[in-house]
Amino acid sequence: MQPTQVRDKVVYLTFDDGPDPIWTPKILALLAQHHAQATFFVLGRNAQAYPEIIEQQRLAGHMLANHSWSHPDLTQLNQASVIQELNSTQALLGATSSNCFRPPYGKHNQQTTASADQLGLRMVLWDVDSADWKQPGTEEIVARIRSQVRDGAVVLLHDGGGSRQQTIEALEILLPELAAQGYRFVAACS
Repeated sequence: MQPTQVRDKVVYLTFDDGPDPIWTPKILALLAQHHAQATFFVLGRNAQAYPEIIEQQRLAGHMLANHSWSHPDLTQLNQASVIQELNSTQALLGATSSNCFRPPYGKHNQQTTASADQLGLRMVLWDVDSADWKQPGTEEIVARIRSQVRDGAVVLLHDGGGSRQQTIEALEILLPELAAQGYRFVAACS
């Protein structure tokens, strides 16, 4: 009798609102330490301000995706403005970025979807919300992810938009724990 082979389980870690000069490099180092890949949904204005971090993300093999230029509620904009928000970021990221986008706040409507379709972008949301942007405490972030994670889960985290110390502390706990449970961390949109 041969030992049972454990099939790898996959988790898609995604980070919104970066890059940030303080938090993104720390998250990149932690991901590298645990051989984890992720998708970074970047804001165009932040990518323009920190091109060296964008390059670090690319060189580390992470996927870069579009989170708009300035983080507006796209459902409140006219179609031309939605297209400008998405197209400006996509142009800045260039050909090596993915064709995925995530609308700010996860808010979208028919016009948002049509605008993305026109630009050849595919919307990617999430099914595990860490709520780390609320800074509820490391333990709460860990508990939220533990209770919702499953094979194929898309986990929403943030590397920009304020202090991400709790996010980093949660990842320090979760990355080895989930890896020990057989999970691999891969980039969405690859």
